[in-house]
Amino acid sequence: HLQVCEKCAAIVSDSTAARLTSPALETLRAVLTPPTGSDMDIASLIASAVDAGTDLFVGSPFAGYDLLELLGKGGFGVVYRARKRGSRIAPDLAIKIFRKLDSRRSASLQREIEGFRELGQHNNLVHALDDGEHEGHAFIVMEYVDGPSLQEYVAEQGPLPVKEACRYSLQVAKAIRHLHEHGKVHRDIKP
Repeated sequence: HLQVCEKCAAIVSDSTAARLTSPALETLRAVLTPPTGSDMDIASLIASAVDAGTDLFVGSPFAGYDLLELLGKGGFGVVYRARKRGSRIAPDLAIKIFRKLDSRRSASLQREIEGFRELGQHNNLVHALDDGEHEGHAFIVMEYVDGPSLQEYVAEQGPLPVKEACRYSLQVAKAIRHLHEHGKVHRDIKP
């Protein structure tokens, strides 16, 4: 496809693609196989690759961090396990990279990031450590908490005993109370 599509060939050779590791570039080349004459844009192709379980940016640098593993993706962006670039002993971090947004939504996102920063420390919330913008993408760096989500844990273990379920519910309630005390509303609580 790259031999016949100037648009995709230019994108693969630009500075963003130059940051990709060789295996990632090979994956990108393999994914770029829409029918000849197709109008599919590169963003759709990369999204298709991520949806298919292929992550092109693992091993690549982003804003002073090395992206180590794709942890999740959603409507606003992707979350990676990452490490401060060049550090051998730094702890793993979580970095959420937001999709490019129009100016109205970008201002809303900036307010949200500032609000996250204002929360301070709380035992039941991950701590924000850094934030910024890189190549047109806002990002926030948080502590990385290793282990399954509560949803994964319940799926693996089955229904929780009442005492254990109450302990987890209390932790969530304390976190929500802390948010509300700081005038924040969490709009995406998941089990």
